[in-house]
Amino acid sequence: MTRWKRDTVHCGKCVVGLLAVILITGGLYVGHRVDAARQGVENYRKAFGYQTPTTGLKTCLFSSPAWQGVLIDSSIPFTDGAHNMEPVNLDGDSDLEFIANSYRSDTLVTYDRVRAAQNPHDWTRRVIDARVGDGFATRPVKPYVKNLLRKALVGGCVVGGAHYTAVSDLNGDSRADLVVAGDEMHDDFVWYEAVGAAGGDPPSWLKHVAYRNDSHRTYHVDTGDVDGDGDRDIVFATKTDNSVGWLENCGTPDAWPAMIIDSNCIRGFYARVSDLNQDGKGEIIASQDSSRQGGKLLLYTYSGDPQQAGNWVRRCISSFAPGHGVSVFSAIDLDNNGTCDIAAASHQGDVYVLRNPGPGNASGMWEAHLARRNCPRNARDFREIDVGDIDLDSDPDIIVADEAGNAVVWYENPGATFCDDWPEHVVDRSDVYLRWCHSVRLADVDRDGDLDIAVAAAASNTFLLYTNETLSGVSGGGR
Repeated sequence: MTRWKRDTVHCGKCVVGLLAVILITGGLYVGHRVDAARQGVENYRKAFGYQTPTTGLKTCLFSSPAWQGVLIDSSIPFTDGAHNMEPVNLDGDSDLEFIANSYRSDTLVTYDRVRAAQNPHDWTRRVIDARVGDGFATRPVKPYVKNLLRKALVGGCVVGGAHYTAVSDLNGDSRADLVVAGDEMHDDFVWYEAVGAAGGDPPSWLKHVAYRNDSHRTYHVDTGDVDGDGDRDIVFATKTDNSVGWLENCGTPDAWPAMIIDSNCIRGFYARVSDLNQDGKGEIIASQDSSRQGGKLLLYTYSGDPQQAGNWVRRCISSFAPGHGVSVFSAIDLDNNGTCDIAAASHQGDVYVLRNPGPGNASGMWEAHLARRNCPRNARDFREIDVGDIDLDSDPDIIVADEAGNAVVWYENPGATFCDDWPEHVVDRSDVYLRWCHSVRLADVDRDGDLDIAVAAAASNTFLLYTNETLSGVSGGGR
């Protein structure tokens, strides 16, 4: 054999060996990724795909002298399902119904009390839409494929869905319509028009797509008159896109021009509309939920055409120390002086009260107090807030949903509203039916003159009602 032939054979063996090494390495890498994917899916199934601990639960296991627990529903099939429940009069009679959305199953439902018995324990569920977001967002392609495979492996549980519902009359017919944010879904915002005659019968619903961005994580939605033309517009915050924007109500069901007014609201968690300046136009308030940098409450005002991004001005009205974000808030008159103040809460267990400095100074810095000082890390995680006179002493109190503590907690207004350390009262705490307590709303559901509490607990997949059993004094307690 000549040297040339020997070299050729040697090179051939080297190539074959190299190819073998590449194939083996590639096989090991693919195997590792497949196993990691399998483990990831298994972990996902454990977190979101298995039935919840309340499956088959018939009643709420709680009662106290101050509060009576009522189980509305525990049959939502996937963990991280029950996200929001809003009390609202849908049919024009004297009773309140509930609008509720299930996140992981992407479903919007109503709950009506059985009228014959008027029993607070008897509620009928009606499904408005079982495909609110119209499937996964199709771009970018990689998350779409990932979500599609995950759904195929996990089952009917999706990775996003109906995350938050706002109730508002969008078309001016004096009936409550519904606006739903579809987190990680094809349709960012849909709204449901109430149709049919009011006066005792449940409405029918006509679905409209207000906005389809196809890539945002639209976490929160609110309505209000942003442009001062007398109708209700839509505002929103997108948590992972760091954006705040609004959709103009043009009077046409499916035409809602969209405007992003800020793309640098870090972890934009909440956005609301309120006329803080009392100038007839709705300002937009948003929470920048960055605990690493410190949370901020941002105020957006405009001059000229609000559909021009350059006409909007962003101002910080309150900032918090690093390690303390601000996530949820409510704009409401806390001291009964005719101007909107703000009650806010964070994922770190803080509750804040902020005083409006006055219509002429609302764009400046607001005086802030800690109604609730933070707990040790991971002990509290407040996911929703509402404000109302719980103890009937003529001043507003604050209630929060504690996702880490699996609890419903309220803070008693001490009278001098803008001060630190309001008295705390635990309504109820449960690792079974209040796991990941996600939403609270105050309303007089049983029509006895005091405020009751509507609750959604995401990991337990429960919708509950706590009826207020006292008509005077402190409605605290729990177990």
